[in-house]
Formats: sequence, structure tokens, C-alpha cells
Amino acid sequence: MIDILLATYDGERFIAEQLDSILAQGITDWRLLVRDDGSNDATVSIVHVYAQKYPGRIILIQDNERNLGATQNFSRLMACATAPYIMFCDQDDIWLPDKIARSLTRIKQMEQAHGADTPLLVYTDLSVCDEQGRVVADSYWRFQRINPRVALHPASALVQDNATGNTFIFNRALNQLASPVPVEMIGHDWWVALIALYAGKLDFIADSTLRYRQHSANVSGQKGAHWTILLKKLPAYCATLRANQRQAGALLDFLGAGLSADKSAILSAFSTLADQGFGVRVYRIARYRYWAVWDLRIMAKLVFLAFCAQKNRP
Repeated sequence: MIDILLATYDGERFIAEQLDSILAQGITDWRLLVRDDGSNDATVSIVHVYAQKYPGRIILIQDNERNLGATQNFSRLMACATAPYIMFCDQDDIWLPDKIARSLTRIKQMEQAHGADTPLLVYTDLSVCDEQGRVVADSYWRFQRINPRVALHPASALVQDNATGNTFIFNRALNQLASPVPVEMIGHDWWVALIALYAGKLDFIADSTLRYRQHSANVSGQKGAHWTILLKKLPAYCATLRANQRQAGALLDFLGAGLSADKSAILSAFSTLADQGFGVRVYRIARYRYWAVWDLRIMAKLVFLAFCAQKNRP
């Protein structure tokens, strides 16, 4: 059994197509848990229609809280999940028919190698489509110049999140350890991936398992990654890096004594990086190899952090 977690908010334009793509999966041993965060459109009405048509398989979780944001919306859903495997789902994507089957096969292979009690996660590539669902890029990783191995490196993964949550499948052990998601986390998916990296195992499938829709309300992947684009984003990187460091500190506090000495040192050094002078910052970046896995975003952020003005420290 798999619990698919779908967090919704004002998603009426595309949610029916996403629900249909889940219903078209080759594997049918799943249930879909949906929580809406206070939509102002017909999202909830659409989900109700599907829930009535597929009782017990599509379940709308209702409470009195609204506008929690995506991270805490997913965190609430994680708390409701009881299946051996869990998948995140975005409201405007289109799942390929074998998405569940391929992801499930890989995580079961990992369980055979590491045991079901080990927190495990699998992420995949994804294709990019336009508002009409037409594919504009076969690989999001190539389109955005993303190195998927960043998520496998304890130091580099603190700087840049290269595992995309809408591709995840993870096991109950990871869900129990990572839930609830602390409010200071940048994103539910980054938090879950970091927990898997520091307390368990993760792996990836180098193929697309869904179509990631790009539209007017979702433009993060439209332009790809080039130095000119990244340079324009540098002024915002300092605030981003401060948040990254707070996240590393929270992860260090959360896992505590369960960490190896090496991983504890990586987290400790990064969480206080901006508190140091220029020389110490450069030394720590080199010492702990936060740049070890090549990615343009990581290099841009680390260069900016090394030369970050004193007033920009946390």
C-alpha cells in the first residue's frame, strides 16, 4: 500500500488532469490523501467529486486551519500517512503511467539491501511541460543544469536542494522520523531528503516519471540555469543562505547524538558559517567541501557567501 499525499491550494485549472493521471497508474494499491489549504476556487469541489466516485481511495482531509503554506500542508498530510510507502504529489503535474511502479521497485530494492527500518528515499528526474501539457524538455535536470548527485553529498546538499519532492517515494521509517516538519524548514521535501541523507539512505532514478507543468503561477523552471541568470539572483542569495544555515542548525539539533562525527562537523560548520570572518568562511568551505559536487547554483552561492558583507550575517 502507498499513501499519496496531495497538498492543494487554488488548483482548479489542472487538478482534474493530475487526479486522472494518478487513477491511470498501472499499480492500483494506493490511496490518495488530499488536504486543501483554504482554496478560493473550485479545487475542493473537484476533489469532492472524485472522492465520491472513488470512496476509500481518494480521501479529503478537512480541518479548520487555512493558509499554512505548502510545507506545513504537506507536514499535516505526513502525519496522516500510515502506509509502508509515501509519495508527495503536486496539484498541477501529470504523472506518467509507470511512475508508481518504477519508484516502488527501486525502494523495495533498497529495503532488501538496507532493511525496512532504515529511512529510505528515492527521487527521479522529471520532464517539463507547458500549460497544455505539451513536453518542452524531456529532462528537468538537463534543462536546469541540475546535478542529481548533489542530494547524495552531505555537504553540498546543505547548499542546494536538487531532489524534487514531487518525484519522491519514501518509506514509513523515514516518514516517522521526519514528521512533523519543523516550521523553520525551507521546504518539506528538502527536510525529508536531508533526513534520509543524514539518518538513512537515498538514491535516484535517472529517468522522468512525471510532467512538471510550467505556467504563470509556477515559473521556477522556465529559463534554465546560466551564469547571467544566476548573477541577477545573487542579491537574494544572502537571505537564502541564512535560511539554509538555520536549516542545518535545526537538523543538527534534531538528529543530535545519532550523527557520526563527520556529519555533525559538516552541519555545525555550515550552520555558523556566516558568523565567521572571511578567512574562516573560505577555510570551512574548502575544508568541508560544500562545493564537492559541481552545480552552478552551489558555486554561485558559495562565492557570494565567502564575500558576503558583514551586515548580511544572520
